[in-house]
Amino acid sequence: MFNVKKLNAAGRRLTQMVSADMTALNIIDCLAAPTSAAQIANLPEVAWALRTRFTRATAHLPRTRPLEALEKRLTRYLAGMTRPVPSADGELVLCPTFRVGDDLVRTIGMTMRFGASRDVTLEELSLDVLYPRDDASARYFQDAAKLTR
Repeated sequence: MFNVKKLNAAGRRLTQMVSADMTALNIIDCLAAPTSAAQIANLPEVAWALRTRFTRATAHLPRTRPLEALEKRLTRYLAGMTRPVPSADGELVLCPTFRVGDDLVRTIGMTMRFGASRDVTLEELSLDVLYPRDDASARYFQDAAKLTR
């Protein structure tokens, strides 16, 4: 269901810009909603990549009300948003660029999956990691870590 279970200090700092509700943080709502456009410089690229990831990740799941509600929200977020030309990176790599004041924090995000498991819970589990793409972004994350010490 794309619900975030745990964030480090830098992740909390970035997601607070796009979501005030840290108790029910959902990656779809956080990174694809039109309200995120002020914080995510490449919102169409990020939102449409999430659509691809959502479609693939939920294809085998039963159609529950919460899943259908999330899909409707995602469809609503994408309405009228131009779909960028897909890259060759694949769906497991996503590169959000966050606006922080006048600066851009460029990141590369990767998803790790636990496949071929006999445990349904593990099959549905994924781990998303976000790394800085340049020196200025690395400094942002280092500064964020210092603020929490």
